[in-house]
Amino acid sequence: MLRFDMARALVSRAEERAKWIGDDHGDPYEQALITGIVTNEMKIALKEILDHLRSALDYSAREICERIDPVVPGVSIYFPIAGRSLKAADFRSRVGKLMPGVLTKRPDLEAVLASFQYFSNQKTGGFRTLRR
Repeated sequence: MLRFDMARALVSRAEERAKWIGDDHGDPYEQALITGIVTNEMKIALKEILDHLRSALDYSAREICERIDPVVPGVSIYFPIAGRSLKAADFRSRVGKLMPGVLTKRPDLEAVLASFQYFSNQKTGGFRTLRR
């Protein structure tokens, strides 16, 4: 199975898990808002959602690298996520470290990868914002 297929499956699973949290009256999210208590079950659900989404990004990064320049076995590949402190000017080196060789052969992908980052999405917050 292609890594993109795995990524899509993980996103679907995260979406299904997010439905449990809900967005309607009487759901676990509303109960947490009312009581001020986040149950262990909700904490676990949130962790599962974020873990699935992070893994989907990393599967995608690995597939991108493999398609552009086959990676030496054992090389760790991760989707670059820039924290708030990382400047846009430093993003290229982060991509080079986490997805080696990609920008050398496909410099156009820098803008695509940067479009997901906090510094590119001041209004939406980049990876800080979960959307349904």
